[in-house]
Parts: sequence; C-alpha cells; structure tokens
Amino acid sequence: MHPEIHQGLATACRICGATPKGQNTEKKVMRGVKSVIRVGEQCLVLRKDMPIGSRWDFPGGRIEENETLEDAAQREIKEEVPSIGNFTVGRILDTYDFRVKDHVLDALYKVTFFEVKAEPFEVQLSEEHTAFRWVNKDILAELQNTPDVAIEPGFFRAIQKCLSNT
Repeated sequence: MHPEIHQGLATACRICGATPKGQNTEKKVMRGVKSVIRVGEQCLVLRKDMPIGSRWDFPGGRIEENETLEDAAQREIKEEVPSIGNFTVGRILDTYDFRVKDHVLDALYKVTFFEVKAEPFEVQLSEEHTAFRWVNKDILAELQNTPDVAIEPGFFRAIQKCLSNT
C-alpha cells in the first residue's frame, strides 16, 4: 500500500474510530445515538444523500468522550435540527447493531434510539440532510416504498415503536 493511501486510511479511521482491514484484528465497537423526534402523532424523518445512495435517517451520531447517551442525543439534535426549540429526550425505543465491512473498514456500530418529544416547530435542516418528512401511522409504510431512498430495518422498527404510543 502506498504511504499516502495508508496515511489517508489511518486518518479516516481515527475520525470514525474503525480499523482498516489488515491492520489490527481487534475491532473497536462504535456507539451512537439516533433521536426519533415526535410532535403529537407525527415523527420527523430526514433524508440523507450519500455517494452510495439515499436513506431515511434521524438526527444522531457518535457519542463523544465522557458524554452520556442522553447528552449525545441532545447535542446531535441541536446540530442537525437547529430550529427545534423545546424538546425532551425520553425513553429508549430500541437498539440496533450493524456491521460495516468493505475493502477498507471492518467496524461494529451499536446505535441507541431515543424517543424525543418536541413542541411544534418549523423544520430547518443542517447541511447534513437534504429533505425531511413528517410521518404518522397512516403513511409509515410509504417509507419502505420510497423509490431510491432506503430505510434500515432498525430505523424502521424504532419509528414503529414511537408511533405505536400515539
């Protein structure tokens, strides 16, 4: 491997906490949070467009050093949905584990989903997401059938659990 490529992989892995394949066989488990924001009987989903495709998402991200799950959820919500106003991070809806394995990385991610109750607000997105949608029980199934936009099974399960209490 060229030194420049190795350095680039090492930098990317330090940022995301993963290990390049063939480097160190010990896998680092990454912890993250996602927040299902609920206003009344609707939940907010965000569209994230990436080079590998688009997907429905929730505000969230990695837990920083010395940060609790709840603190991480609050920080990520404020970063990704800056117009939210008053909100309360509530119960844990679910956890979802998934593995990212390709020619560069091999990492295990553990995501905790929170229910977040908020007052009505006008959605303004950060640069991380390209669109949003309010979803209720009646149109929940449409998320799985949106052309060219995927939703991970764990994400779908979390929004189902959130909406089952409306």
